[in-house]
Amino acid sequence: MYGGRRGGNPPPQAAPARRSGPARIRVMNLGYDVLEPELGQLFSKFNATKWSVRYDKANRSTGMAYVDFPSFRDAERARDEYHMRTIDERPIMLEIMDQDGGAAGAGSGGSGGGIFDRMGARPGGGGRRRGGDMDMD
Repeated sequence: MYGGRRGGNPPPQAAPARRSGPARIRVMNLGYDVLEPELGQLFSKFNATKWSVRYDKANRSTGMAYVDFPSFRDAERARDEYHMRTIDERPIMLEIMDQDGGAAGAGSGGSGGGIFDRMGARPGGGGRRRGGDMDMD
């Protein structure tokens, strides 16, 4: 018997994570003044195809956005680069969505200027610096 389960059946295994095809990232804890063109600037180096900030009924940002990518690998690279990085001193959280719209997991260019000037390191000093021309400090 496994862990008190009757019938001796092993516990169900989680389905393997999807690793191919297009993917979507949910971005959470965005500052309310982060705009869609800035999201495009931030994620374009990862081949983002579409991005949108979510707004409430009063047309105020909810602090959440969605970004679409042509491949799961592009979404992973974006998550690996920006998860828990700060924008205007707020750490943003990125989750790759599964095909049903739930989170598949959270994790790690640009031409400088704009939103990159507002971006800082991950809290606790865990920030990585890549791209050379971005001021992340």
